[in-house]
Parts: sequence; C-alpha cells; structure tokens
Amino acid sequence: MSLRLRANIAFATGALLLLLIGALAVRSSVHADALSQARRQAELLTAENRIAGRYTAEKVAPLLAEGGRALVFVPAAAPFAATEAQARMLAQAEPGVSVRQVVLDPVGAADRPSAEERAAIDKLRSNPDPQPYTREFDGPDGPLVSLVTPLLFSPGVCATCYTSRSAAPAGIVDAFGGSGGFDRKPGEIIGLTIATVPLPSLHAATTAVIWMALMAAALLGLFNILLSVLVLKPLSRVADVAERISLGQTGVEEFAHAGNDEIGTITRSFNRLRRSMESAIGLLES
Repeated sequence: MSLRLRANIAFATGALLLLLIGALAVRSSVHADALSQARRQAELLTAENRIAGRYTAEKVAPLLAEGGRALVFVPAAAPFAATEAQARMLAQAEPGVSVRQVVLDPVGAADRPSAEERAAIDKLRSNPDPQPYTREFDGPDGPLVSLVTPLLFSPGVCATCYTSRSAAPAGIVDAFGGSGGFDRKPGEIIGLTIATVPLPSLHAATTAVIWMALMAAALLGLFNILLSVLVLKPLSRVADVAERISLGQTGVEEFAHAGNDEIGTITRSFNRLRRSMESAIGLLES
C-alpha cells in the first residue's frame, strides 16, 4: 500500500468521523432553533387568543348588557365564543395552524378534552408549579409543534366559568343552567389552551452538511497537492538517486533540498552517507 493511499485513507476516515459529528451537531442545533421559533409562534397565538377573549369580555359584552348584566345569552358577546371563532378563521387562513381551548365539564362537544388532554389537565392540576410545555408530533403534512398552556379560571373564560350560578349573568344561567361547570375556584386550572404550528423546515441542516462535505472534499484535494509537493516528490527524488547509486552508476549528482524540515535532514544525511561510502570505496581501491 502506497504512502499516498495510506495518507488518504487516514484523512478520509478522520474527515468522515468529523463530518458525522458535525452533521449531528448541526442538525441538533437547527432542530433546537426551529423548535424555539415554533414555540415563540405558538406563544403569540396563545396570547392573541387570550386577548380576543378579554377584548370581547371588556368591550363587546358590556354593549349587549343591561344594568351591567346580560339578560339574554348572546354568543357573540361570550369570550369563549370569540376565541373559538377566531381559531376557526385562523385555521382556514393558515392550514396547519390552530388554537383550541378544552375545559373540564364543557357545554359543547368541541370543548371537551380527549383522554390524553384530560390526563394532561389532571397532571397540571396536581403540579404545584404548572408551566406551559411543548409537544412535537407528525401531522398529515409534516411535523407539528403544540404549545400546551394551562387555562386558568377567570369569570366568563368558558361558558360556565363562574364561581357560582348566582354569580353568572342571567342569560348564561338560562342558557346553561342545567350544565355542569359552575362553582369554579379562583386560580383553578380548568382546561388547556393548545396552540399548534408547523415545525419550520430543517433543510438548513441538510444544506450545511452538504457544504461541510464539499469543504472536506476540497481539503482532501489540497491535502494531496501538499503531500505531493512537500513529501512524495522529494522522497521520490531521494529514492531515484539512491537507486542509481546502488546500481553502481557514477557521477550521480547529489540531492539538494533547501530547508530545515525533515526532508532536508534526510537528504543531508543521505549526502553525507554517500560521500562517506565513496571515500571508503576510494581508500579500498587505492
């Protein structure tokens, strides 16, 4: 096996190992950045959802109330109805993006949590310091990220979110008096807000790995050029001179190599050895 081949195998093995480590690091970094972007977008959607509910409760509902209490339930004046309407329009405008609220003891099937969501609510309710968390999963059109945020009780945040039936507006009691859900407690986790967004593309990681591979190939080419110029050609010339001398040729020129590197040391030692051998042969012949 030639020196060039062994050097190239060693270089290629090291380059492939570094490329693998680099690819894993790049993909991990790009994925973490994409997940951070998705979480930020989901946080904005969650905040907008809450703002829509607050705006409806503070600005719209009073316009439809008499004496500060709504006598008839008007869905357009209900915060939960406003947030659900906003979520439906958002889903139509941005496929793959959704915001939904699920609550315990809902009045509508759309607000009823699934078994998995009910388990998440129970887990958060038992946690002394419940915090939002993200969940990554595959959707029909690609990976999705959901931000699951505890939904805390506030009057009117859901259809029957009141501390008691007597605290609820008359229209709410007439519309939902037979439903559960009243008698909520301040600060109680009554459900979840689930904002789902697509995970940004990870193509940047693939592009970075391709560039890394191209750079490794370019470095391999440069390595071979330097190997030839600095090592293999000088060694080939030394080998050629040694071969000619070993065959008994006379008048073979000395090998000259400028520099104080290892090749220069070898050539100077070889030249001294040659002169010593020629002197010894001359003495023997005389």
